[in-house]
Amino acid sequence: MKIFITFILAALMWFSCRADPFDSAFGRIPTVTKKEAETINKAAEASPAEAAAILSEAAGKEWAGAAVFFNLANLHYNEGKFSEAVANFRKSLEKLPSFFMAQKNLGFTYAAMGDEQKAFDELKKALALSGGSDTDILYWLCSYHAKKGDYSSALTSCNQAIIYDSKGGSRANMLKASLLFELGSFAESEKICIELLSKDPENTGAAKLLAKARARRGEYGPAISALEVLRIKKQLDGRETSFLGDLYFHKGMYAMAAERYLECGDIENVGRAAEAFASVGRYQEAVDIALKAPGYENSNKVMGVSYYNLDDTDKARTALEKHIFAKPDDAQTAHMLARIYLDSGDAGRAELMFKKSAESPEYRLASQYALLGIYVKSGDIVSALRTARLINDLKPDKNIADYVKYLENMQNELDESA
Repeated sequence: MKIFITFILAALMWFSCRADPFDSAFGRIPTVTKKEAETINKAAEASPAEAAAILSEAAGKEWAGAAVFFNLANLHYNEGKFSEAVANFRKSLEKLPSFFMAQKNLGFTYAAMGDEQKAFDELKKALALSGGSDTDILYWLCSYHAKKGDYSSALTSCNQAIIYDSKGGSRANMLKASLLFELGSFAESEKICIELLSKDPENTGAAKLLAKARARRGEYGPAISALEVLRIKKQLDGRETSFLGDLYFHKGMYAMAAERYLECGDIENVGRAAEAFASVGRYQEAVDIALKAPGYENSNKVMGVSYYNLDDTDKARTALEKHIFAKPDDAQTAHMLARIYLDSGDAGRAELMFKKSAESPEYRLASQYALLGIYVKSGDIVSALRTARLINDLKPDKNIADYVKYLENMQNELDESA
């Protein structure tokens, strides 16, 4: 932020030699002696290097006041000599602790140095000197809090800035809408975006945020419409186009989702396009696309599911085994792989996979029924009875309760004959 106006005091220094400071449009400003004023004006008419030499020499004199150090600090700042600028702003403040511009510039110098904590500390002091009205500082504080994830404090600073910033307009309100979105106030964020778009239909930032707010409220259709208009105008980047693909996916419009993902071109989105085609039953296309995205985390799963539905069991098993090796907690893959093992007569491996898929609530009941079938077929009555009881606990049913009694009777007969 360019807030430094070198020799800002030069035109204001021809005042009496009173020691008292006075208020101005720049806040608390020191009055100066005629000697100081002459020195500052001389520096103002010189080159930057000559000005620095003039003011540096003056700074060593006993008569040098806050204005001399302030202007010297501004010169140092403009030359990128931030440490020297800090030292001279502090000397200026030693002369006049209530010197608002020196305090403000000190804070922004620390910001330029990358020391945001010191910048925050000094700018808070400057804001107090301004009576809480300096918009430069308020917007900086807003950004500072937002970077730290403190959106509530950022919004407070933003609202305060809007009060005093008569020229802030759409920029300030866009910032407020963004902060409200981060705070989960999606309806309020949406309202501001609509107001901004009513005044400027070409405000792409507001249009994008409006779409995001609507999506977070579950209004996927309106969100899609807003983003499609921007896509046609070529105003979406890859991340935003991917988000549009996600919205189509949430709506169950998998083919459209795939098209948007493919527009992005990166491996992640190509892989997601393959998933979308598999979801809509376009299995051969899903395989063809997944082969182009070998680095995508779910490529093998997509190919496994697709090959299975294309009746190529061997390729399905190979792909799913690779996926489960990389992601052993994927219950869906474990369940499908278990079915493939069971169909091929490999009951032992099927049992292991069904046990793995049974760890997920989504597949627990179906997996337990499959395990029950394996145990009954193998004659393992003890395991079959244990599994049947578990099924009845998960979902009580008269038929399964009767089957539990049947297995209990069978177990009793086996015990008696032993």
